[in-house]
Amino acid sequence: MNENITGVCRGTELENVVDANFRGECSEVGIYLAMARQAQREGLPEVAEVLRRIALEEAAHAARFAELNGVIRETLRENLEMMLEGEEAANR
Repeated sequence: MNENITGVCRGTELENVVDANFRGECSEVGIYLAMARQAQREGLPEVAEVLRRIALEEAAHAARFAELNGVIRETLRENLEMMLEGEEAANR
């Protein structure tokens, strides 16, 4: 499968499975980062770093699922505008 093609699972029987995996990976990112903060507070900076690296790996998995379901738009500009709109709405 070409890594540059997005949305290949959208509208297929796999869409719901991919969406569930995307949400699961995103949740894991948050949990690992929270654990990293906890490790840092407990004086375990090396453990915190490992947990941050694991979170980054989970984020990469989430990114792939986002691509498969076409969560991102066609161009970087469109994606940046979409994310900026979301950030602005969250800060109102």
